[in-house]
Amino acid sequence: MAPQRCYLPPKFSVGKSWGLAAQLYALKSPGDWGIGDFGHLRALIDRLAAGDADAVGLNPLHALFLDAPQSASPYSPSSRLFRNPLYLDVTAVPGFAESGEAHALVESPKRRVSSGTRGTPSLSITRPLPRSS
Repeated sequence: MAPQRCYLPPKFSVGKSWGLAAQLYALKSPGDWGIGDFGHLRALIDRLAAGDADAVGLNPLHALFLDAPQSASPYSPSSRLFRNPLYLDVTAVPGFAESGEAHALVESPKRRVSSGTRGTPSLSITRPLPRSS
């Protein structure tokens, strides 16, 4: 037996509500790694909250098949228990602030490989990313 309609919180039953749908991987900022992360999500939510938004819709964030990217689909996860590690905001991981080695890796020219993807119309997840010179 199914309910006649889904639950509607009282806030949404009176007046108008608004929100935004976003693909986390598409959120960008200067100096990012070429893909949106949970830090970008936090910034988006803070901005929307300041504008009295009521909702944020996101693409699926669970873990995919990182060892077989050609088989990856957000609608067919490898696990619904874990989040996709590609979305980690590395600079927000506990211990990052105290680790000189981690800071050196983040500031390394090698880390900026993804900047070569800016402005490209699309990327294949099965091919290596272009290398910057």
